[in-house]
Amino acid sequence: MPPPSSPVEIRGLDAGLVPAALRLSANAGWNQRDEDWRMAIEMTPGASFCATAGDLLVGTCIGISYGELSWIAMMLVDSAFQRRGLGAALLLRAIEALPGDRPVGLDATAVGRLLYEQHGFGVTCQLTRWIAERPLLSEATEPLSGTTIQSVTLPDLDDIAAADRDVFGADRRRVLEWAASVGPRCCAIARIDGVLAGYVFGRTGRVFTHVGTIAARSQPIAEALVHHVARTAAAPVGVDAFDALPQWTDWLKTHGFEPQRPLVRMVRKASQGRSSIGTQKRDGAAAEMRHYSIFGPEFA
Repeated sequence: MPPPSSPVEIRGLDAGLVPAALRLSANAGWNQRDEDWRMAIEMTPGASFCATAGDLLVGTCIGISYGELSWIAMMLVDSAFQRRGLGAALLLRAIEALPGDRPVGLDATAVGRLLYEQHGFGVTCQLTRWIAERPLLSEATEPLSGTTIQSVTLPDLDDIAAADRDVFGADRRRVLEWAASVGPRCCAIARIDGVLAGYVFGRTGRVFTHVGTIAARSQPIAEALVHHVARTAAAPVGVDAFDALPQWTDWLKTHGFEPQRPLVRMVRKASQGRSSIGTQKRDGAAAEMRHYSIFGPEFA
């Protein structure tokens, strides 16, 4: 391994470097798999960057454009190469590769928050990652009368993507389609009398099964969606939930989930346009669908 004093180059991150990127994230204890890295890189060509010291990959940062807004993902620097400005350099390269007139969001750990604040990001809401080694889901949760929950099919994605655009604030159809294709058992749709009432998109990760994004017209529907996925998912099971919904986090706690770590959703405002991402501040028809849990820091 090159010493921390070795010269470091920042360059584009492509699919050929995914095995090295996966080793980096696995060493940090992150949940990503090979396919998560590949999808993140493919989302926005030319917006993925890495730092290398000789033949060793020591840092990554990926920019994702969702049209109306952008996202920063996979921001990671090898511990031996930290405190050298690599994180800031990678972050700025990714931001520069994204549209400059739109807000940029990310989900930060406590360690990364200071860096992002130094580069214009402000906190919009708080989240907590909840992990259950064995979810307490032996009893079925009953949502509202007339509710059905089924696996997501391709025709369902039109209604889901339209609702998710209101919930999240931008078009995530491509990533939702990908999630449904790689992990169909982790994705489900709820309907009341045939009308969309909620959805969940999850993934089987390297460390745990991530359940979310979750959006629903009521908490009982959100609970039923978690049951639907978690009853067949590989344990442990994780949910990244909004702290602003205490009844929701209380339900997670009583069903075997324990808080693992806090997250903060942060946004760097554009010169004009939207300045918030998935923070519950919606009006009209969009307010009928509440955002309970996120898809994960990789894809928002």
